[in-house]
This record gives sequence, C-alpha cells and structure tokens, in this order.
Amino acid sequence: MSTVSSEDLVVRILDDVEIYDYIYDDLMVRLSEDLSAREYEIKFYREDSEFIHVLKLDNPDGDPRGFKVFVDDVLPREYIRRELGENLGIGLAYLYGAQDSFTVDLAAQERIREIPIATERLLKSTLLSGELVEDLIFPTMLLLNSDVLEPALGLGFDESELQQIAFALFAPEWIDHHAVSVTHTMAPYLADDADEFQFVMRVEDRVVIAGEIMKSKLNDDKILYRLVFEQMVRPLLGQVLGLAHEVGFGITLTNQEVLDVMEAIAPREWVEELGNGLIDELTAYLVSSQDEITLSISLKERKDAASFVLTELVMNELRESINERPTCESAIEIKRASEDVSRRSLPSCIPGGDSSVDPILDSLHPLLRMEVDNFIGQQIPDDLYYSHVFFKSVIGGDMAVVDNVRQNVADGVEFSDQDLLDSLAGAGFYRREQLIDPDAQMTAEGLIDLIADGVVWTDRDFVEGLDESSRVQLEDLRHNLATVLSFRWLIWLLIVLPLFLLAYFAADRWSSRLKWGGAILAVTAVLVYAGISILWSNYSADIYEQYLPKTTDFGLQMEENYPSLAEEFKENGPVDKLFEILQVWQERLRNQTIPWIFIGVLAFALGTGWPNRSGSIREQRTSSEKWPIASNDMTGT
Repeated sequence: MSTVSSEDLVVRILDDVEIYDYIYDDLMVRLSEDLSAREYEIKFYREDSEFIHVLKLDNPDGDPRGFKVFVDDVLPREYIRRELGENLGIGLAYLYGAQDSFTVDLAAQERIREIPIATERLLKSTLLSGELVEDLIFPTMLLLNSDVLEPALGLGFDESELQQIAFALFAPEWIDHHAVSVTHTMAPYLADDADEFQFVMRVEDRVVIAGEIMKSKLNDDKILYRLVFEQMVRPLLGQVLGLAHEVGFGITLTNQEVLDVMEAIAPREWVEELGNGLIDELTAYLVSSQDEITLSISLKERKDAASFVLTELVMNELRESINERPTCESAIEIKRASEDVSRRSLPSCIPGGDSSVDPILDSLHPLLRMEVDNFIGQQIPDDLYYSHVFFKSVIGGDMAVVDNVRQNVADGVEFSDQDLLDSLAGAGFYRREQLIDPDAQMTAEGLIDLIADGVVWTDRDFVEGLDESSRVQLEDLRHNLATVLSFRWLIWLLIVLPLFLLAYFAADRWSSRLKWGGAILAVTAVLVYAGISILWSNYSADIYEQYLPKTTDFGLQMEENYPSLAEEFKENGPVDKLFEILQVWQERLRNQTIPWIFIGVLAFALGTGWPNRSGSIREQRTSSEKWPIASNDMTGT
C-alpha cells in the first residue's frame, strides 16, 4: 500500500524516467522549433479597413530554441520538480481523507519577476525585433510611402531605401529596450507588488529622425526641386496665374513659361531652405507641436530675377518674329510699320532691313520690360502660403492616415493594466469602442488575481469546479480511501500473523520455527516477485496497445502550426513515457519483495545454524542407557 499511496514514490518514479528532461529537452525543443518556424498573421486596422501582415521568424542567425530557453528561465525544471514534491503530498493527504482542506501555493511571484530577464534573452536569441521590423513595420511604411510621402512630398522612396529607413527608425536594439521595459513595468503588477501599471513609449524622436532622413533625401537635386516646385511652388502659383498673358507684339507669356523660369533661376540654397522648411512643418505637425501646417514662401527676390529672364525671353521671341518680316519697300509700308509698332503689333515689314533690327529691339526693350514687370507684379504675389488646406488637397482630401499617425505619435504606444485585461478578455486595445463580454471580463480579472496571488489553489476552488454529483462521488471516494488506508496495519498483520503461527506450530523448537518461517517468507516473496514479473510480461503489451491513449489525427491546424510536436505525438513519445512510468512503478512494486527474500533467507540460515542444546542432552542420555557403567563387583572379579 505504501507503494501506491506514497507521494515520494511519484517524485522518485518521475526522476527515474527522467520526465523533466523529456519535457524540457524534447517536447519543449520541438515546440520552440515549431514556434520559430511557423508564420503569424498580424492584423492592422485603419478606419474600416483591415490589413494582414505575415510575421516569419526566418532569420538564419536566430536561435530556433529561444522559446525553450525562455521557459527554462521562467519555469525551470528544478522549480517544477520542487513544487510537485511539496504539493503532491498535500493533495494526496486531502484525497486520502487525512485532512479536509488543502492549499497549493506555487509561489509564482518569484517566477514572474524573472520574466523581464527572460524576455531580454528571448529577444536577443531569436532576433525577434529584427523580424518585426522586416515583416510588420516595413510593409506598413510601404503603405505610408504610397499614401502620404509620394502624393504630399513627392519623395518616392524605393523598397530598398524604405527598408533601410525602417531599420534606422526602429532599430532592433531600440525595440528590445522598450519591450523589456514593458515587462519591467508589468511584472510588479502581475506579482502583486503594484496595484496598476502604465507604460508609455514615446515615439516623437522617431518622427524627428524620419524628418532628418527625408531631408537627407533632398541631397539629390532632382528630388529637391521636384519637392519644392512640383509639390509647392507650381501648384500654388498655378492658383494665381492665368493661363497666359499678352505682352504685346503678338507675344504671349504662358503659365508654363513663367513657372519654368521661376524654377530655372531658383538658387539651390533657396530651394533647399523651402524643402527643409516643409519637412520641418510636417514633422512639427505630426509631433503635435503645432495644430496646422503653415509655410510662407517669399518670392520677392525671385520676382525681380524672373522679370529680367522673362524680358529676355520676350525679346528673343520678338527678334525671331521681326527677322521673319520682309524689308519695307516704300514710304507707305514704312508708315504702316510705324503704326503697327505704336499699336504694339508686329510691323508688317522692317524699315531699313536687317541692319535696323537691333535698333528697333533696343527701342522696344524698356517697353517690354515694363510690361513684364507689370505682369509679374500684378500676377505673382510677394509671398505664397503653403497652408493646411492646401496640404489636405495635395494628399487627396483624406487626412485619415496623417491624423492617425499624429494621434499615435501624440499618445505614444500605451499599455496599461486595463489594456492587459481587455486583451485577455478578447478585445484588443486598438478597438476601445468594442463592447467586452462581462463574463470574459470577469474571467480575465480572475486570471490576473490568480497570478497576483502566486497561483494559489485550494480545496474550495477544486470543489467549486465540480457539479453536485461529482462532489458526492469525491466525498465517497475520500471516505473509502480513508477507511482502507486506516487499516494498512491490518494488512501487514494478516500477512505476518499466519506466517508466525504456521512457523510456530509446525515445529517444537525455535530453530526449526525460524527455518520454517524464513523458508515460507522467502518462498512467498519469490512467488510474489515472479508473479508480478509474469503478469507484467503477459499483460504489458495489452496495456500499451489497448489502454494507453494514442492519437494519430491532431487536426490540420495542429499539424500545420506544430509539425514537429505533432510528429512526436504521432510516434507515441508521450505514450511511451507514460508506459515507462508504469513499468518503473511495477518494478518498484516488485522490488519491494527483495528485502523480504533476504530476510527469509537470513532467517532460514540462522535457524539452520542455531545451537540445539536440548538435542545434545538427549543424545547423552541415550548413550548412557545403551552402555551402562561397570559395577565394583565386576571389577573385583
């Protein structure tokens, strides 16, 4: 009975079969490798749209056993073995009726306090943060690039550049630091060292770095001028310029010509200042330093330079037109040509021929310069304003992406005790408006309380989980086991007493009785040993095949997500380990007879070598009767 009911026996058997090594060095390794090899679908939400990115832990330098190391750090096998040994006796005492209540305290607070260190090792071994950047952040930046950067700034980054930017903004070391900080903040709450927790990761500095990266992109003159003129100056000037302006003599300045001249004469320093200014404005807006994007573009100096260049452009066009005119042949044609010029029309002919073209142009230059100056002064303002309304129009009128980024930057990445509860209740903190199931909320709170208390489990918790009939059956079982175990001494009495009586009455001397008792004990123990061996030999195969659970179909999801672990289950690894436990148990049960065999043999040997004093006296008496001592009479004869 001690073999069946001893809690120490269970611990010893588990040690004998190396169950902890099997769980940690086999099952946990397989599980860790499966977790490292599988793909994770991560959902992102923007307004009513859902985006799915796939996270793969496929970095060849990552340790596929990193998750196993995490479990080793948080729940080491020594801790599991110790807690099993300490609490198994408590549970068995309750089951056998030795006590009416029990409290199992796993002292989980100490293990929870190890989570930050374990998390740091996990991140470093699996290179998880780098995979997050590659598979989650980088695809998100592709969307941001196509939705905001290209339409608003004309900064079309290619995939290679965006990948480099993603790792510059969200370096794996930076992510590791904040991930570990989360666990440092959360662990005291879970260990009941704090009533609440609030973690906020500020990301304003990431936006500033992004702005500097965009500025570095402006080192390319082509990109710089495209940003300033195609995204700023041309659209803004296009709103105030007409389609064309007649300056006289059949010459028209088009909107396109004016804009081309403005861009051509713009010095790089001025353009770079505007480009950097726009990025600074956008950065300040995203980090909520200001509520609107407003940038003033001074054109005063650019207008003077543009007037000069446009005048030269007009003069060149006028020269080409005059050169195409014939020479005046008569006084009437000369008079008519003069009238045309006075009306600011091209002359029908040129008085004096080619030699008079330059004097004519020189005389018209002040007039055309004045006309261009008037046009520039009236049509082009001294300042343009890149306003918030204009920015909104540039990105298509939809500010949802920008506002979402701005809100996230302002709030930072927050995670609190309420977020943790919401997540456990099935409502992600990204959708706070979602209604939470009250039962799920209570379950989540109960789980947090259980962890905070150190994972304490009492008989009350156990009984509350049973229905009424199961409670009655449990009490009956406890009562019956208590009754049976209270008579364990009687079992030994029933075994030893008949043996003693048989040996006592089978012989009239203690030496014989000892031999009889030893022989019976040894033979009985040998028979029990042989009987257990024969029974196990005959029925162990049936037990393995018929009574131990085996499963070959774990479902498609299990086999896809955990192929290595499923393969181990299919090969009956856990079943083999359970069978090994039964085998060790029967060996220990059988080997309990070995001491009795030795005791029986020893008793038989002692009985055989026992000095038989009463037998020697009888032999002496018999000898005396058979050979009488001679009398004195016979001697005298």
